[in-house]
Amino acid sequence: MSIQNTLVKDVIEDITFTVIGSGENGQGRRKGLSTRELLFETQKILIPGMLLELLVHAEDNGIPPLETMVEVLRVEQKNQYGYEVSGGIKDIR
Repeated sequence: MSIQNTLVKDVIEDITFTVIGSGENGQGRRKGLSTRELLFETQKILIPGMLLELLVHAEDNGIPPLETMVEVLRVEQKNQYGYEVSGGIKDIR
């Protein structure tokens, strides 16, 4: 059975993350989530290849946050203060 890269949910939610290795923290807004990738915006400069421990905070406070490890795949500067980041999901906890 093949898992397709299908869109799970297309809403904006808050995220927090820690860069594995440096311990630096950041935050952002999730824009998209599929079975293999996470798309989010942040003001923090990230570099492809970085690994992040990332929490996606649900809109409904009764739902626990999604905790995942993500590898930064692509970073695009959207304006002088923000970046759009595509991350490959490595692990869901």
